[in-house]
Amino acid sequence: MSGASLSPRAWRGAPGGAGNEGSVAELCPTPPQSTPPGPTMPSQMEHAMETLMFTFHKYAGDKDHLSKEELRSLMEKEFPGFLENQRDPMALDKIMRDLDQSRDGTVGFQGFFSLVAGLTIACNDYFVRHMKQKGRK
Repeated sequence: MSGASLSPRAWRGAPGGAGNEGSVAELCPTPPQSTPPGPTMPSQMEHAMETLMFTFHKYAGDKDHLSKEELRSLMEKEFPGFLENQRDPMALDKIMRDLDQSRDGTVGFQGFFSLVAGLTIACNDYFVRHMKQKGRK
């Protein structure tokens, strides 16, 4: 996949934007292939943002949304332990229903990000409890 379409420079002045594409673009990480070497290397958080964006677009067939099967494929490959450890065989259906804001059988980037955020919060809660049990903070 070429990262050119995801470049913040390509977002500036894009038709249909909210008028602040430039300011938003300044906050967005530049795709790896266009990152100049030197002191402006992306931070870990910028890499994390890139990973989220590129992972979504890697699985999204129409590049704006994930179908249920695309979401299943993403979950199986990127979060392999999550679906395997679900006791509820309808877990993916429930996730899809919760994330499908437009009720059209697809999940947009915002829904995908909500899923990742929710999983991250749950993992952090577990981590904090585990560390407290071990007497660490």
